[in-house]
Amino acid sequence: SDVYRPDKAKEAEKVMGADDIAHPSVAYLRNRAKDLYVGGSIQAIQLPTYHDYVSLRFTPSELRAHFKKMAWRKVVAFQTRNPMHRAHRELTVRAARQRLANVLIHPVVGMTKPGDVDHYTRVRVYQAIMPKYPNGMAHLALLPLAMRMAGPREAVWHAIIRKNYGATHFIVGRDHAGKFKSVNAQFPASSQFTSLQDPGKTPATLVTEFKDELAIEMVPFQMMTYIPSLEEYQPIDEGLYNSGKDSIARALQVTLNQQGGRSVSLLLGETVRSELSSELGFSVEDRHKNIQRIAFVSAELSRAGAAVIAAPIAPYERSRAAAREHVVSSAGPGGNFFLIHVATPLEVAEKADRKGVYARARRGEIKGFTGIDDVYESPKAADITVDISQQTIPEIVHSTSFISYIFLLDLTVEP
Repeated sequence: SDVYRPDKAKEAEKVMGADDIAHPSVAYLRNRAKDLYVGGSIQAIQLPTYHDYVSLRFTPSELRAHFKKMAWRKVVAFQTRNPMHRAHRELTVRAARQRLANVLIHPVVGMTKPGDVDHYTRVRVYQAIMPKYPNGMAHLALLPLAMRMAGPREAVWHAIIRKNYGATHFIVGRDHAGKFKSVNAQFPASSQFTSLQDPGKTPATLVTEFKDELAIEMVPFQMMTYIPSLEEYQPIDEGLYNSGKDSIARALQVTLNQQGGRSVSLLLGETVRSELSSELGFSVEDRHKNIQRIAFVSAELSRAGAAVIAAPIAPYERSRAAAREHVVSSAGPGGNFFLIHVATPLEVAEKADRKGVYARARRGEIKGFTGIDDVYESPKAADITVDISQQTIPEIVHSTSFISYIFLLDLTVEP
């Protein structure tokens, strides 16, 4: 063991970014931390005793054992020091589904920032939101940690902690453990989201830089916004991703629900991939099989009386033809099939792709990407053709020709 006197000014500079007592962690370091530190190997004698929320407190080994018992191979950890709301639920569910993973809600319940909501109130909020997750998807556990508000370097530390608790993925916000705003301006405005210790590095970029060493994958925090016309949250950057087919499908579902008369089911490509075809790849045959599964589910729903909007990427003519044939022959009396071609130009979809997926495909990081190194066969006999570079989504779904075709809808396949 080693007993030594620390250089607190250096510690404040290296950890928090500046030796400024306006920062709560620097104030704690300067005014409450003892003058001597002890270093060396550690031997556990007794775990801390807690009297609140005992059932929600797990050691790293206990939580890893829980994941093993539940057969959770991929776990997306979400940290928060604030109350959660609906947008947080949406972004964590999306992150998990995109990675075929489960969710660990892992809020800190130690010292946070002055003015933060107390942990008793926050835990009641977390407990209230957990039943809103799909059954079996998420688990709540409390983390007894004091926040340092140290920005990117603290995000790396948090990633290490979540790895120890059994997580494989970690959601990192742009201002994760955001730097404290100081009245004497030693700390830059929080909106810069960069590190004083590591210039130009954001929490996300720093965690990503060390992801191989950390053995945990960084998941970017997707900003969400509520779309009143759709009555749901969507990522702010979703916009015209790909051709706009998902946005059209969601808007069409709302419009048809307003018409009444029958329930309207929505099968988005991303959701079907994660829930129904997770084992399939993106070869020609796997893509064909995925479309036929969607056709089968759509026909079954239609036979039960529902209208179905399906919005996968369906690049091959034979797949679309087979889907049409199956639905018309198997969906029961009155089963119809309408093919809507979203003919948004590739350059428009690529320009609006803020996630950089097209750029990755052009660099060869993604193989078999439709429109880049895999063919897209334009439909020869689409019932309706739309283009979001020429019309807004409300104009498309509320147009007379569009509604007259779809009013008695049984299936819409969006290629």
